[in-house]
Amino acid sequence: MLENPTKFLIAALATIMLSSCVSRIEKSGYIFEDYDHNKIVKKITSKQTVFRNMGNPTLQTNLGEKESWIFLAEESRHLLFLKPKIISRKLLVVDFDENETVENLQYLQLENEQKNYQFHQKHTAVKDHKTNSIKELFGNIGTVKPL
Repeated sequence: MLENPTKFLIAALATIMLSSCVSRIEKSGYIFEDYDHNKIVKKITSKQTVFRNMGNPTLQTNLGEKESWIFLAEESRHLLFLKPKIISRKLLVVDFDENETVENLQYLQLENEQKNYQFHQKHTAVKDHKTNSIKELFGNIGTVKPL
């Protein structure tokens, strides 16, 4: 049948090994449809209508008297153990006024989000408990009780 089974075995093994290097695309968050955010009209659409059409938001914020709903969708490419690369990101921010109607609507994508928002670098330093390897090994002695 086969003239040289070792060549066939090597080719089959190489094919199997190379197939594990295929990247996978992972989608997470809200699944945007083209008509979703086009149905929302400023000063007319109510919070209940937004909820009925789009469902639960990814995030809800209450800054001051305004409430904002954020719908986030992200698509990333994973290759083996490497850091995933973000292919696309869509962000819809819906701001409501005190009458629970849409006051402002922002639709952002990965290409333009860095231009509109800047992250603050301020942070609160938290003191970490310094432990050494001996304390980690023997730290649980006496804290676990038998049944």
